[in-house]
Amino acid sequence: MSSSLSPPAAAARMLLDCLDDPGRPARTLLLPVSLIVRGPTAPPGAG
Repeated sequence: MSSSLSPPAAAARMLLDCLDDPGRPARTLLLPVSLIVRGPTAPPGAG
């Protein structure tokens, strides 16, 4: 696998490789985790 791929692209490539050859050995890829905190999207409740 090319190291120039982003982690999500590398995971997608691994999935496609697995679908292409189901007998291939399993591999592991650790993806970075990030938390994005956003404000509420619902209108304020009637008080």
